[in-house]
Amino acid sequence: MLGAVGPLQFEVLKARLESEYRADCRIESAPWALIRWIRPKERDKSKGYNANDAPAVTLPSDGALARDSEGQWVALLAAEWQLSLFTDRNEGLEIQPYAFD
Repeated sequence: MLGAVGPLQFEVLKARLESEYRADCRIESAPWALIRWIRPKERDKSKGYNANDAPAVTLPSDGALARDSEGQWVALLAAEWQLSLFTDRNEGLEIQPYAFD
């Protein structure tokens, strides 16, 4: 999955993959416009916390949970109102617009 600011970036990537690597590829749109990095506020090791385990989250109907290139969990959301709903329904999570250090 690749995110970019505008459609031209996807077209350039597609052209380069096809011409330089002879790799067939296609562009498919996804509904998400927002990404938020998430992790549990309380990481209780006595309950078997493991950073590789997906955090317990309540997502809006078209939201998704994924991992970034560093293995950190992210929530993918389609609109600002979903971010507010997501934040309200997941009080046990740290939620921020950039990767955790």
